[in-house]
Amino acid sequence: MFLEEANTTSVTIRNCLGQLLLSDKHESTNQLELDLSNYSYGVYSLQLKVDRQVVTKKIIKR
Repeated sequence: MFLEEANTTSVTIRNCLGQLLLSDKHESTNQLELDLSNYSYGVYSLQLKVDRQVVTKKIIKR
């Protein structure tokens, strides 16, 4: 995923039950790479917070 500006980015990943699996912060980068190889197949929710903007995306791992 590419971000337009380099800022502090808060990342959270939750499973389909809403359980928090990952909570992390990344500094000064406009590209974010997450390793999901340890996650089981299923549907996850990815939330990115950059400044005052929040983006939520659905991830389907097959």
